Amino acid sequence: IGPPIRTILARVAAKRPTEEELDQLERSFRWSYDSEGWRRTPHYKGAAEALWRLQVEGRRLFVVSNKPRHISMKILEAEGTAGLFDEIVTKDSRTPMYQDKQEMMRYLLQKWEITPGACLMIGDTMEDAQAASETGMRFCLVTHGYGAVPESSTVPVAFRIDHFSELVSISAQE
Repeated sequence: IGPPIRTILARVAAKRPTEEELDQLERSFRWSYDSEGWRRTPHYKGAAEALWRLQVEGRRLFVVSNKPRHISMKILEAEGTAGLFDEIVTKDSRTPMYQDKQEMMRYLLQKWEITPGACLMIGDTMEDAQAASETGMRFCLVTHGYGAVPESSTVPVAFRIDHFSELVSISAQE
């Protein structure tokens, strides 16, 4: 969940960074995040419980992330949820790297022979919403995440949730 790190770094920089400065910022961030910083990336409150309930209900769960694979796995394993997912796809899950979330999602749809209309992409950014729309999936916006999808957006949002526990009630409607 969240935009690519270079996008985040460019947004928070005091002035618009050059590509060289972004490279240096990213290297510094990666060194810090990869060593210990990832430990400060827990699941949102109620997320683990909701994922367990959805998995018990027989829902197939997947992860699509811009985070590097080794970090994604560390976070999911530390939270005890890695085993709940049928597959975890990150930009660096293959060589050459995936270009974007749409490409990762299309891979999952094809590999697992899933109909896009039977899916719900859960995310917190416009990138997530666009990826869902472009792959034919419905989108659920987590309103307390990193980004936003304005109410006026032309990108469709099927559900807006404030807490992960709401996923269970959405699931019951389907």
